[in-house]
Amino acid sequence: MRDAATAWLSAYQDIYKPRTWSDHAANLHRRIVPLIGDKQLRRVTATDIERVLAAVKGSRQRQKVYRTLSRLFAYAAEMGWTLVNPLHGLPAPRHRYRRPALPSLDGLRQLYQHVLARDDVAANFTGLLLLTGLRPGEAAALRWSDLDAERRLLWVRRAGAYIDGAWREGPPKSAASERIVPLNDDALALLERQRRHVARLRERAGERWKERDLAFPGGRGAPVHRSVMHKWVRRVCKDAGIPSLRPHDLRHAHASLLIAAGAPLSDVSGRLGHARANVTLALYSHVLRPGSELAALATAALAGRAAE
Repeated sequence: MRDAATAWLSAYQDIYKPRTWSDHAANLHRRIVPLIGDKQLRRVTATDIERVLAAVKGSRQRQKVYRTLSRLFAYAAEMGWTLVNPLHGLPAPRHRYRRPALPSLDGLRQLYQHVLARDDVAANFTGLLLLTGLRPGEAAALRWSDLDAERRLLWVRRAGAYIDGAWREGPPKSAASERIVPLNDDALALLERQRRHVARLRERAGERWKERDLAFPGGRGAPVHRSVMHKWVRRVCKDAGIPSLRPHDLRHAHASLLIAAGAPLSDVSGRLGHARANVTLALYSHVLRPGSELAALATAALAGRAAE
């Protein structure tokens, strides 16, 4: 089975997105091959699969390992290496998605006012995610050439992340994720503020600066690491006096605000880059419940102008 896994990874390295390929490789090398890698592919049974899954901690990770096994054996069948798929009849592991615990109305207002009053990269990054709903990887790969300040539009063309220590960029999560996001006055002001911040970074770095046209670079122009983005958001939340949030939580907050403000679901879905509106509905149906406190969040500052 070890050879089949190696062949599958090699065949799909240029087909899968870098993060997807890296996740599959990690599942194989760390969780699958050590347990059943020495078995002949045709002799792998449902019991073997259950043993692999039982050794994985966490329902989300177990689901990912199942997906890796499923795609590996589908490839093996296509190549004629096996006639029996040991996953047939085994239900896929279930994972219950946990919605992030967003701050109260007052907390979001505090955060919003704080990022507008504060002038540094952490506040600019936090504010942009809150006001646009970008994914963290989309914001990390954002370039100034993606901004049309005159028309107040932001093009989302790519996403990036460090994978195995190397920066990788590619198209966003899906075809629908390549989108144009209208900007309100405050989002545009944050970006213009950030442009001045980058100019200061460039001047300070001098010859050590590597120009990549990034809107949120590190100290010498390199893309920022995921851990840095988390530190930025945590620091801003702490200084604003609200519970700590993750960068992706700001995307959820943005979507919840738009829906509570009465924005059409199709518009919210398009702004977030979801492939289908039913994905948006599944994630944010709780916001539509009568009496939800989030309905009170439809203020001009936090939602109304952001939906324009």
